[in-house]
Amino acid sequence: MKNLIKTALLISVFSSGMAQSTKLSPLKLSSINFSFGFYSDIYQRMDMDAMRDISTNTAIFNQNLDGYTESLWRESSGTLIVLDAQFYRLNPLTQEYDRNKIVRFGISYSEREPAVSYNKTSVDSNGMRQVQNSIVYCNVQNEVNLNGAYIWKSGGNQKRILRFYAGLGGNMGLTFNDEMIVMQNTNTTVMDSTGKFQYYNQRYDSQDDIIVPARTALFLRAYAPVGVELNVWKAKLGLEGSAGFGMHQIMGGRTYFMPFNYSLNFRLGINFN
Repeated sequence: MKNLIKTALLISVFSSGMAQSTKLSPLKLSSINFSFGFYSDIYQRMDMDAMRDISTNTAIFNQNLDGYTESLWRESSGTLIVLDAQFYRLNPLTQEYDRNKIVRFGISYSEREPAVSYNKTSVDSNGMRQVQNSIVYCNVQNEVNLNGAYIWKSGGNQKRILRFYAGLGGNMGLTFNDEMIVMQNTNTTVMDSTGKFQYYNQRYDSQDDIIVPARTALFLRAYAPVGVELNVWKAKLGLEGSAGFGMHQIMGGRTYFMPFNYSLNFRLGINFN
């Protein structure tokens, strides 16, 4: 009898240990993905005051702008590269991984150039010579970004070749090695006495560009990704777009609201399960 009790206790301890060792992780790696495309932030306000706020040297804004027309570019666009990992979420009720509910974590790099330009056109009294002058103030941004999203996919909990998906996400980015550039350009068009085009001359002296460091900035964004993916064995191909909003905080400066941002990316991935 004592031996039976000891045996029962040993089996109980062993079974408990096995149950603990087979406890499922809340997340299971689904795929590793690489994306490339373009990204754009649209600012509520981006003007000369903002350029001065971004620059570390306001002395570069000493050009005579009398007679110039201001052009404000609210949109800041550029390239985007993303590396991310996707995970299946464990369903606590069924203790199975949901293939149609995905948690994504990633890191990205982007380059963008918000700018403000000023233009002036002067014409000779006889109308035969036209000179166009332009001055562009451009902030070159290099951003590293950490992002995460929760995604719902079509197709239920079975393996599917084609899936559509949508989700909600957010990201936080920090810029580095930013620059403020002032570029000046002159275009001259000459007509003959009959008013016909004679020749066009463009002068752009790169050595006249003024380049100074710009302040580091912090970006916070919320967005909704929407996409489609094609799964063929271990390979994944996809197209994804996103739309959202965010804020741009200059370190030691002001905060700028971005009421809209969007992106379009091509995705390549490797499926693990």
